[in-house]
Amino acid sequence: MFGLGLVNYYATGEGNTFMAATGQETEVKEFFGDFFSIGMVFKSVEEWLRLEKIDRSELSDEELHSLELFQSFKKSCSQAWEARL
Repeated sequence: MFGLGLVNYYATGEGNTFMAATGQETEVKEFFGDFFSIGMVFKSVEEWLRLEKIDRSELSDEELHSLELFQSFKKSCSQAWEARL
């Protein structure tokens, strides 16, 4: 399945690293490597968009975490795009 994989990695003294990659899940895991793919959230585009439409009170903790990660990704992309203009 083609989708979007997101990783939000934080290490004391190193700061926050946010990574995103698209492709087949196995390709994305290989791209991130063993260490970072442990914390990866991978979903199809349709699944990411579906999460945004569901009332937050109906989401599991895992789905809520995934949604917050996706929204951070979208916000970062939007800010980067606007800064480029």
